[in-house]
Amino acid sequence: MADPGSTDKPAPPYPLLNDGQTDVFAGVPFGISQRGEVIVVVLPGANLVFGGLMGQGKSNAARVVMLGAALDPLAELWVFVFANNGDFDAYRPRLARYHRGVDDDVAAAALEALRELYEKVAQREARLAELGAKKVTRALAQKHPELRPLVALFSECHELFGHEEFGKEAADLAVQTMRRGRKTAITLAFDTQSSRADAIPPKIVELVKINACFAVKSWRSNDGFLGDGSFQAGIRATELRAGKDVGTSLLTGATEERFEILKWFYIEADDDTGYDAAAEVIERAMTYLDPNTAHTPTAADTDTEAEERRDILSDVAEALGGEVVPAADVPPRLRKLAPGHRPYRSMSGVQLRELLAEHGVRVPSTKRRYPVDPAVIRARIAERATEPDTDGARGSGVGE
Repeated sequence: MADPGSTDKPAPPYPLLNDGQTDVFAGVPFGISQRGEVIVVVLPGANLVFGGLMGQGKSNAARVVMLGAALDPLAELWVFVFANNGDFDAYRPRLARYHRGVDDDVAAAALEALRELYEKVAQREARLAELGAKKVTRALAQKHPELRPLVALFSECHELFGHEEFGKEAADLAVQTMRRGRKTAITLAFDTQSSRADAIPPKIVELVKINACFAVKSWRSNDGFLGDGSFQAGIRATELRAGKDVGTSLLTGATEERFEILKWFYIEADDDTGYDAAAEVIERAMTYLDPNTAHTPTAADTDTEAEERRDILSDVAEALGGEVVPAADVPPRLRKLAPGHRPYRSMSGVQLRELLAEHGVRVPSTKRRYPVDPAVIRARIAERATEPDTDGARGSGVGE
């Protein structure tokens, strides 16, 4: 779990611990510079890498960034942790997707997520063209749920990129998504203790805008996290003292300076007692949450919402109207149509396609846009009406 830093240089308190919301388009707070200034970073268009030796503050930095994003009512959050730690367990209610562990199914879920993110970039590019806009802004995200900001964290990413079966495709998808996704409000973040090329691909390190490097031992590790030539240019995390400068990193891309020496805000957590200060912040964030923002259903949702079964085909037909819509953009419309229906809250485009297939509707790939055609949906509804009702609940499809 994250460490608060050295005793002679304690981490400053997180400024949003007890009150406040954020706007990822305006920036979320990271920490304090040597000049005593709060460093605030805009997340859309700013992919991130956190690197350094074990126990120096990478996990806390990732927690700070994701907590800031969680306080934006519009932001959708995905977290994949390739370890058995509970660094993000307290964040679970706010996360649309959360997978952690060392098994292959976690890596497989992350790979599928990267495939979907790459699809989303193309879909958002097309949507921006339709709207005559150059990039996603907060006003557009507020008006069009399919353009909501999305932040995806891949923690201990060396386990994913080093995976014998999934690693190469995962790296390629991450690179292509970042190359094309800068204006689409899709942000990728990676943390790792290893600077090897198969742990954090150099192309990723070069493409991200924000590089944070905690204490490292060698110039190779330094440049592996900060980019080639950084050490020679005087940007040297080797000068940070392991065990002494915990919670402090070199940070590039956040300001007009070549680099900042940043003391990260600290989100207190205790492995022994299970206490996590993020839990109360997440609880507050849930009260701000926009109804169209995907998240994980909570026990409170289960207790307060009556069980409901809905007809997925009828709902999709109503959500589409007369418009052909990419599959990834349909779930936000379903959430708007039925904001209280739990299965829709975390539904992805891939899950929608799978569900439609179960109900006899195959969605074609068509340049990876996977368009859902209302005419096809309505034709299937009409066809279904002529079929025997074998289970007594024909077409209910999505329920508890």
